[in-house]
Amino acid sequence: MGNPLEDTADIPLSEIVTKTFFTHRYKPVYLKIGSLTHQGKKRKQNQDHYAVMKRRRTQELIQSDLPLEDFQGVEDVAHLMIVADGIGGSAFGELASRLVIQKIWELATISASWVMRLSDLNSQQMKERINAYAQELQSYLDRESEGAIFRLDMGTTITAAYVIGHDAIICHVGDSRAYLLHEGELEQITEDQTMAQKLIDLGYEEEKVTDFHRILANYFGTGMMGPPYVAIHHIELENEDRLLLCSDGLSKELTNDEIRDRLTAGLEPQETCEAMLKEALDHGGRDNITMIVAEIDP
Repeated sequence: MGNPLEDTADIPLSEIVTKTFFTHRYKPVYLKIGSLTHQGKKRKQNQDHYAVMKRRRTQELIQSDLPLEDFQGVEDVAHLMIVADGIGGSAFGELASRLVIQKIWELATISASWVMRLSDLNSQQMKERINAYAQELQSYLDRESEGAIFRLDMGTTITAAYVIGHDAIICHVGDSRAYLLHEGELEQITEDQTMAQKLIDLGYEEEKVTDFHRILANYFGTGMMGPPYVAIHHIELENEDRLLLCSDGLSKELTNDEIRDRLTAGLEPQETCEAMLKEALDHGGRDNITMIVAEIDP
């Protein structure tokens, strides 16, 4: 039986295969990022956590008989931003949100590959990869709660943005939110996964479901029957666009119009976070407040 590579050596690659294998490089994209978390005025403990991660893939010429200046260094960069809001008591909500972020970091280091271009995977493969992460996170929380009755009710939301080039993949479980500011207009990318939102979708008036906003319909948590549903969104970014990820401690205190006004005030991302925090605290600060603001820097 012949060598499969030898058997196919004379078969030319089709143009389709060639274009699939060799993709154009993304133009370099730079992010200016601000972030913070705060306990708020009413809570005894901060159950929120956040993380911003950067991944690089580089190519550099070390030696050659050709002039080194003929070879430009190549670097692909991707950013992963995560906000997690813990639920299930003062101690164990904090533990759940911390555990899932730490686990995401660990999974990223052992993943078979990081997606550094959106063309690396088709949409179905992207969903499968994200759902594999969700399965591992849920299994990890289940293992961490084994034999500990007091941990049976712990859980957390997760809202994450993976930015590669001018593309962003938003993954969402729970009621932490993602917003996009584009040309001065604010769009809420995610939809709260709460009982209130489910009732609103069924036709109930928002004023009549106020008490259900605190009841999550979807989250990572112990005792769940499998992993939660992960909502996935793809958005295309342009220079000077801003992404905001935040826990509901911010979105409960500031209206979308107020958030837009802060994001368009001309402040740097970190200053924007601090201004929104001050306004949320001035409005009462009833919950933990966490946010990440990322701006596409031209």
